[in-house]
Amino acid sequence: TYKMDKSGNVLDVWKGPEDETRSSAQIAADLVELGYDVTEETMATTDPATWMNYDFILHSSGDNTNPVTDADYRAALEAHVAGGGKLLIEGGELAYDSQSYPGYPSFCANVLHVLDWEHDSSGNLTVHDGTHPVTSFPNALGDITFSYSNYGDQDASIPTTDATMVCDWSSYPGSSSVIVYDDNPDPASGQIVFFEFDYLAGESAGMKNLLENTVVYLTAQESTPTGGISGQVCLEGMGDHSGIVVTSYPGGGSCVTDGTGHFEIEALYAGTYTVRATKDGWSTGEAEGVVVEEGQVTGGVGMMLYPVVEAETCSTPSLSIPDDTPAGVYDTSTMADDLTVTDVEVYVSLTHTYIGDLIVEVTSPEGTTVRLHNRTGSSSDDIVGWYDSELVVDGPGSLSDFAGESSAGEWELWVSDNAGYDTGALNEWCVHVYGGSPTEVPEGEVVPSRYVLDGVSPNPFNPVTEVSYGLPSDGRVALRVYDVSGRLVRTLVDGEVDAGYHTVVWDGRDDGGSSVASGVYFCRMEASDYGATTKMVLLK
Repeated sequence: TYKMDKSGNVLDVWKGPEDETRSSAQIAADLVELGYDVTEETMATTDPATWMNYDFILHSSGDNTNPVTDADYRAALEAHVAGGGKLLIEGGELAYDSQSYPGYPSFCANVLHVLDWEHDSSGNLTVHDGTHPVTSFPNALGDITFSYSNYGDQDASIPTTDATMVCDWSSYPGSSSVIVYDDNPDPASGQIVFFEFDYLAGESAGMKNLLENTVVYLTAQESTPTGGISGQVCLEGMGDHSGIVVTSYPGGGSCVTDGTGHFEIEALYAGTYTVRATKDGWSTGEAEGVVVEEGQVTGGVGMMLYPVVEAETCSTPSLSIPDDTPAGVYDTSTMADDLTVTDVEVYVSLTHTYIGDLIVEVTSPEGTTVRLHNRTGSSSDDIVGWYDSELVVDGPGSLSDFAGESSAGEWELWVSDNAGYDTGALNEWCVHVYGGSPTEVPEGEVVPSRYVLDGVSPNPFNPVTEVSYGLPSDGRVALRVYDVSGRLVRTLVDGEVDAGYHTVVWDGRDDGGSSVASGVYFCRMEASDYGATTKMVLLK
């Protein structure tokens, strides 16, 4: 462990006892040359209770192939970062040991921020994000030549979704060599930097520049956030809009709406945010690209949430997965419920002795395919869990690709084994759909067999569009237009309507006869126990 003092800053740099003379000694020497005073401590003599007295901790494993084996030490590092402490962690076998089964799952996720280990020997370090402070300030990094002689020299991995890959490898672009985790959106400084290599395996001048950038980044003073975001989120058809959780990303600033649906998230840094609104039993609302300026509250962010209906189909095929057969095997499961999809989860339970051989894809009744598992996980056994609440979708594609489709029909799961010597079976899989009432109508019907809101055409429009809908029997229908804040704009239909298909024109005016502004509007149909909503865009 090294304590450093430069220009009044006290820094703490840790190394494990397994590699006390090689990479850690070079890191110490480089820090001294950069102007820091360095003092060494061992894990046996250090007191984790003192770690928060310093600006950051540096753990060095070098090329040790059995790093961080001490459970108490791992727990102390986890507690340090959970309490807001800063960390630089270095070592070429940390990701592999932590992510491989049984590994150190919580340490891997919360300290290293590694989702999946990919490779050992991976080429030279390359810059993935040249704008990040770790790669650009005070030194503009280029490629750094690496030598490889043993497993401890390099790891290549996939970061967790809350972390950032700033450097990757020349032989495996897209697999990280340096991962950064930032616990708030201030770009000037972050909390954790992970070097996925032995410091000595890299060309010395490049390593020293990367080290200096990292120290500057971890110790940079963060500004006080003075911006904010405000707006209104409404629950469709409700008078009370309270209890909606509104969260901004990155950073996770959060608040809860009041009865009118008003919200304000405070203490945000200047930057661009995604704002998400959630409430159990309702759809998720999302506003992207919300720009916050320092010292200002960005207002007018509006969303509407809709009641969610759920449906599920499952299959238990107990289907053998043939070894080294890229053509793979298929299983289908039919969903009878006809919903317009807003969200999907997919459960997979398969046994296999090396899931790094496998590709798993799901295809919707409308033919959209998403790759759930893409030969990741290396030598781990089995895939069991829900994508993407428990398991992460590898891609290409994401489960949000199914949004807007009809859930009814045949869903298909495909599993392919792409290397030899390992076998398994697909035991069970399920598709769970969240959505609303269907909006599509079978062709050729004079009178529909069910209520339908068939959408609007043209869409986008200026200034006139037609709304199409249908009834299976005579009855009362209400067809109303709302803005994004949930305010009623125009009542198109409110009364008795004959069975059959109908259209009604909206001319872009409100109930008072005034033209409305360009933007997104929602047409809501209610009849008997049926309710459905369709979006329309007015462009002027």
